Amino acid sequence: MVKETLFYDRLGVKPDATEPEIKKAFYKLAQKWHPDKNPDKKVEAEEKFKEINEAYEVLSDKNKRETYDRFGKEGLSEAGFHSGDPFDIFGSFFGMGGMGGMGGMGGMGRGPRKTQDMKVALPVTLSDLYKGRKETTEIPRNILCTKCKGSGSKREGAITKCQACDGNGFRVEVSVHGNMRLQRQVGCNVCHTKGEVIPPGDHCDKCKGNKVIRESKPIEVDVEKGMKWGEAISFYGESDEAPECMAGDLIFVLKPKEDENPELNQYQRKGDDLYLEKTISFVDALTGTNFVIKNLRGKDMNVTYPDPINPGDVLCLPRQGMPVHGKVKTKGDLFITFIVSFPAKITDHQKNILMKAFHKTSQSPRPGAVTLQKMKPKQQQQKFDNRYNQDDDDQHTPGVQCAQQ
Repeated sequence: MVKETLFYDRLGVKPDATEPEIKKAFYKLAQKWHPDKNPDKKVEAEEKFKEINEAYEVLSDKNKRETYDRFGKEGLSEAGFHSGDPFDIFGSFFGMGGMGGMGGMGGMGRGPRKTQDMKVALPVTLSDLYKGRKETTEIPRNILCTKCKGSGSKREGAITKCQACDGNGFRVEVSVHGNMRLQRQVGCNVCHTKGEVIPPGDHCDKCKGNKVIRESKPIEVDVEKGMKWGEAISFYGESDEAPECMAGDLIFVLKPKEDENPELNQYQRKGDDLYLEKTISFVDALTGTNFVIKNLRGKDMNVTYPDPINPGDVLCLPRQGMPVHGKVKTKGDLFITFIVSFPAKITDHQKNILMKAFHKTSQSPRPGAVTLQKMKPKQQQQKFDNRYNQDDDDQHTPGVQCAQQ
């Protein structure tokens, strides 16, 4: 008969629980109440986590447990036992042996051993980042077998340490080359780097001794307004599971995707500002312009400017850029660069009207004047390409001079 059951109650076990039962209960509760896994109720989680670790520290130690069973928590204090750092206890628990050779595990330092984080590319359009978007996607991952609880065996006691590698999962292979003796570490081919052996007849029917099974889990991803390509959205502990390991994180990385609406692909983003090019007519450039563009919501936006616009002018629409992430009502600006489309030709009548409007007098060509010729765009590009290539050649050819006429 034990004096009190507080520590047993914290772990949810009976006073006659075996060491493996205590260890298993602690593993489940420590993962459930780890503060990093409960950001919305961190104060409560930290207190629970501390209580669970205190109970495990006592019940996992033979001497402390005997003292507690006889005299209770007060007897532990009188005997000079004090609780340690809960994160030290947690880290030492998850750093225990038995998992040698598990691929993809994290380091064996102070913290718990974790499986690798899982990164998934999530393609989103600029419009998605402007409006925000929620998407549910199925993510396949390994989970602990629900039938054998991650043991890989049908029955308790069937699992034994691999004798070939002494439970390490790896063995040292020695080879001799002439006078040289080489050693290298190779995975154990008996236990397949697991460090333990399960007799074939005792393999779990569901996971076939692998301890984990494949499962697809629906995950709802919330892409918030104003987020950027390259940003990550993390889900704590949603990566692959493995026995006696913390599950790593599932991380969605936002990647660029073209919009189905070609008009929306014309926008460029720099920080929280948007940039757009707009071609207007020569007449609009002189007299002011009115036009319609689609914003990133896909809605028509009427734009006006009453005064002349020069080719290359950049005008601003304040607060029509991207939402600033985390600031609901704040937006960047939209900058529009104007390209003026001039007519290829105008009639004499149109010339006269323009000259009269701008008070310009007609001038005849001077004697011997040479007439410029307009090149086709393809010819123009070809000539410029040839010029730049010739410049490059000249820079690398010493002693080249202009030809004498």
